[in-house]
Amino acid sequence: MIEGFLLIVGCYGVCVALVHLFHQRSQQQNRSQQHNPRPSKPKPHVPHYVLITHNNQMQVEWYLRSLLIYSKMRGQSLKITIIDEGSQDDTLAIVWRMSLNRYVNINTVQSSCTVQLPDSQVLQDGANHHQHDAALDANEQMIFIRLNDQEDLLKLPLPH
Repeated sequence: MIEGFLLIVGCYGVCVALVHLFHQRSQQQNRSQQHNPRPSKPKPHVPHYVLITHNNQMQVEWYLRSLLIYSKMRGQSLKITIIDEGSQDDTLAIVWRMSLNRYVNINTVQSSCTVQLPDSQVLQDGANHHQHDAALDANEQMIFIRLNDQEDLLKLPLPH
């Protein structure tokens, strides 16, 4: 019985010594890093998906959920801006419900006319007064996708 007790106390003592040893090593590493700081890594680009919708109630929730799952799998944040071109269905209601999700940043812009995307991909015509909602940050990579265009859908990071 005494042998078992001594074994337990001995194991406890070894664990305490190991904890102190690891703590001392981490303190030394912290001190050496303070004297020789590493250069900071550049921030990764944050993808900013600008989805242009018009009567897309059958697809918009699936696209938003897919983008959310993709961002969680990659471990990176993303921004989503929805530009609606006057949908007559429940597209905006679905987007509004999805925007209540606290894990994704979804902005909604309503446009009364078709949004023209020139080669420079700057919003013009009906949405230029909302340009601040889709402003390009230094670490953002904007990707414009018109959900009614099959070729634009290839820009989504989804299985094709």
